[in-house]
Amino acid sequence: MEARSQALLCQEVEAELRELCQECRKRFPVIKDYTERAIAKIRHHRDLVEQAAAEPAAPLPIRPPEFPLDEVLKSVLMACETFQSKIVLISLSCLQKLIHRRVLKDATVAIVINLMKEQATNGDEAVQLKVLQTIMATPAHMTLLNEVVVEQLMQLFYVLHNSNSPCVHHTAVAGLRHLAESLTDRAADDVERNGGMEGAASGSAFDSVRPVVRRSQTAPLPNVAPSQAPSMLSGVHRMLFVFTQDLCVMADYDASSLSSRYAVDAGERMRTGSREGYWLAQVKFP
Repeated sequence: MEARSQALLCQEVEAELRELCQECRKRFPVIKDYTERAIAKIRHHRDLVEQAAAEPAAPLPIRPPEFPLDEVLKSVLMACETFQSKIVLISLSCLQKLIHRRVLKDATVAIVINLMKEQATNGDEAVQLKVLQTIMATPAHMTLLNEVVVEQLMQLFYVLHNSNSPCVHHTAVAGLRHLAESLTDRAADDVERNGGMEGAASGSAFDSVRPVVRRSQTAPLPNVAPSQAPSMLSGVHRMLFVFTQDLCVMADYDASSLSSRYAVDAGERMRTGSREGYWLAQVKFP
């Protein structure tokens, strides 16, 4: 990251952490003290960046240390554990800055998404909207990093999908749609790179996929039956398979109305009360 971007990152994150200190000053002095230490490290980092930029022709240019991401994330995690709406909103705003500047390391992406999921579960509409704003602005190379990240993201969208707020619910639907498109595009690109559907490995893997929604001659309604992903599926194809299964469980499609989640007859809609998915261990119908 160039010196100017590093300096802007430091300024933006420091401003958010200062606001967090102010909010935690009375009720959460431990968080305030730790956040002040994080601010001191950010200032030191910024000073070194500016010093290196001022001496570009030095025989041994000064290499600034890495941005103190761990200290900032720990401050954010501690603040979010308070579950105080104003403090959480400031923390999420700080995360937005880190994501926008692409500072998050691969190892921290799943932690950040899990943190947002925990905050969304609390049910505060303002926090849920902030979480959605943050995750929708997260680039695909982060959200599709690996299966753990996609699993956490699916669980996050499920929580938001069941929100009492229509705005949150409909935005979560858009988020699920975007995730589905991203996974599908990534899977299609992978197939093209590896010789297309006729390739031996990919062809046999896709041949092993079985329908998730099954119909029975005796049962009046179709049965959604998730299963383990075929062993030959890996990478983005496995993620897309599991994601699609859990979407089917969430939808709980009805043979007559196509959307029993919104059926008038609640008893018909909730004929089992909940279903088991794969990433979604238990899908409950509100």
